[in-house]
Amino acid sequence: MKKRTILALCVALFTIVSICTTVLAVQTDSEGNEIKQCVILTQSPNGTDMEEYYTYVENNDGPMTCTIIAYTGEFYSNIIPESLEGYTVTRIGDGAFKNVNKITGGLTLPSSLISIGNEAFSGCTLITGITLSSNTKTIGNKAFEGCSSLMKINLNNVEHIGSEAFKGCSEIKGIESFTFTNNIKSIGSKAFEGCAISQIEFTSPTAPQVNNDTFAGYEGKVIIPQQDSEYMGQAWVGAYVKGVNKIGDLDGNGVVDANDASLVLERYKNENATRREIQTADIDRNGLLDANDASLILEIFKINA
Repeated sequence: MKKRTILALCVALFTIVSICTTVLAVQTDSEGNEIKQCVILTQSPNGTDMEEYYTYVENNDGPMTCTIIAYTGEFYSNIIPESLEGYTVTRIGDGAFKNVNKITGGLTLPSSLISIGNEAFSGCTLITGITLSSNTKTIGNKAFEGCSSLMKINLNNVEHIGSEAFKGCSEIKGIESFTFTNNIKSIGSKAFEGCAISQIEFTSPTAPQVNNDTFAGYEGKVIIPQQDSEYMGQAWVGAYVKGVNKIGDLDGNGVVDANDASLVLERYKNENATRREIQTADIDRNGLLDANDASLILEIFKINA
């Protein structure tokens, strides 16, 4: 009997240890980072406490920084927190909020955020606006693909936009255009396919890196600041680009000709040139449209004729 009792105790002890080992096991991602989960309490519109689960891993952006890799919850706050259990959120990982259709209306991302991963918000069909801080530099491939209700997003400080990043964003009409300044460095393939924005404007004399199909599927106009080698590659004037404004091309027909010179003289006479027209046809860059710009346009026309 004693032997049986001792044996039973050993079996029971082994079972308990095995269960404890299972519970205490640490989960890691593909790079060996420990996967952690943070629970945040929010209130629903009727005042009920709701739990939001953010899954994250520590990253190397700085001391106590992290990447959100998944989310589960009802998402009533419309704000992604800037920190989780003392870790500053600097990245949103690939697919972290993919198809989370509980995110409705405008969404504010952390001011500490520097990168949005591939497919991070893909399929979030009820998001209407995204507020990015000046620190957000990278938007991954398909990051907002299929966000069919998205109407507004600020891209002033973004440096890299991935392939198909805004594919299917058919409601981006709340702003007249995307204007990219000196910050933008690269834009991937079909980044704006099916995107409803009317025009995309580049103001930097240094063209960002683009692919021959960067503007494939985009029906709006691409506006470039200068007629020089930076913007004259196939990607800028090829079959996928529906319309290009070159310096001097005031009527937007794709060529610099005598009609543009006449329009310059008309604007000069009536003193009614818009800021955009000045940017397009102010050849001598003195801040206004005048007879000298008309003469320079005729010189360009003569050279290209």
